[in-house]
Amino acid sequence: WSGTGSVRLALHRLDGATLSQFQQWYQNTSNHPTEVQILDDMQKLAKTLLRGKPELALDTEAKLAQGEWRSKLLLNFQDYGDANPLQNPISLLSALDRGLLDITVTKSLADMVLAEQIQGMLAAGFVQLQGDHYQTQARFENGRLWVNDREIPLGLAGGAGQGATGESGLPEPDAAQEKESAPQ
Repeated sequence: WSGTGSVRLALHRLDGATLSQFQQWYQNTSNHPTEVQILDDMQKLAKTLLRGKPELALDTEAKLAQGEWRSKLLLNFQDYGDANPLQNPISLLSALDRGLLDITVTKSLADMVLAEQIQGMLAAGFVQLQGDHYQTQARFENGRLWVNDREIPLGLAGGAGQGATGESGLPEPDAAQEKESAPQ
């Protein structure tokens, strides 16, 4: 494998004072990561950072002899409210306000790297073949996930905008049969 590539990472709307406190917290606690007070302190610092609605942007690109790859990821975060991620780690998903992902890979590179898996991803609709490129677009918004303009049930109980869920956290039959439409 040889070629060129780039990775660009940008973080926006992060509170410097809180990041400094996070760094101090990490240095002081790296030897005791399971103590309850330490985890509570980390959770408080994380909530403070999230109040500023931080944004993460990641762009990658590679041009190899075997093919090309381009991706863009944008994540917008928010305060996750009263959820306790120490008791229910999946509740951290409520900290994600919006997310966008766009990946394009040449067919030659994807076929080489993903060989057998690519057919299953195509059949499931997670990947689309467009000319000589595979493409995936994913969007997370209002607690809902769309991949290639098709809503993917997350099966999470208790989140706003996630549709009706049963006690198991899986969508109720009526909710799963709602018309699939992505927001514009």
